[in-house]
Amino acid sequence: MTSSDSLLSRYVVLDTSFFVGRGFNFRSEELSSLAELGNRGALRILIVDITLRELETKLLEMVQTAHAKLGHADLRILKCLPLFRRFGDVYGEQRISLYVNKSLNEFIRRARVEIVDSSDVTSRHVFDRFFRKLPPFNSDSKKQRKNEFPDAFALEAANAWLKSNKQRAYVVSSDSDWHEYCRDSAEWFEDVPRMIEVPSASIVIELVLRNDAALADQTCPFGKPAYFDITGCVKIRREGCLPSSAQQAAGPKFSL
Repeated sequence: MTSSDSLLSRYVVLDTSFFVGRGFNFRSEELSSLAELGNRGALRILIVDITLRELETKLLEMVQTAHAKLGHADLRILKCLPLFRRFGDVYGEQRISLYVNKSLNEFIRRARVEIVDSSDVTSRHVFDRFFRKLPPFNSDSKKQRKNEFPDAFALEAANAWLKSNKQRAYVVSSDSDWHEYCRDSAEWFEDVPRMIEVPSASIVIELVLRNDAALADQTCPFGKPAYFDITGCVKIRREGCLPSSAQQAAGPKFSL
């Protein structure tokens, strides 16, 4: 991870491992904070279309595994509890899957997630990385090839999107191959890696909140606190009067 106490980007790419590690708990503080920051434009969250399909598959697998354990012998003692028996009767695999999948879609909607298209990533380019054993293809990795190929397409798509939009982003993943890709393969942009590896979204959330708190301490000529939006401009909070377009153009700019 690039060591910095400064906010280097307001873009963040989320990997499957991030959601799996949080158990798809969209009510957790971390995921709720991401959704809130994305909703008000303080963060722009990116998920590659391949990652989204992987999320839907992984979600179903986790539900099937968890539901199967309800009948495990170790849980027999719990069957004496009426609420436990009722849970097993009411919540089948399909109902649980629908609930969690609905929660995922609601997170995407509320956080205003942008789904990155991977259709322009060529298989030839990915196979070139495979034969050269470049990340995410790691000969020492215990991960199966069936997982490395989706990762390769997702990483290349995210990198291409950032390059096309002249942006850099934090990449939230617990996957070591994703970290290797960020360190060794992604290009640099304005003396900072285009893809900045972080193990937790909490790090990005803290940086954004700290940065916005500092901006809120600033005051504009109208005596109203300032805020930062995704365009890179310091503006006046909506509850105050907005300056004219000429004053906005002449106002302070902050490019990430």
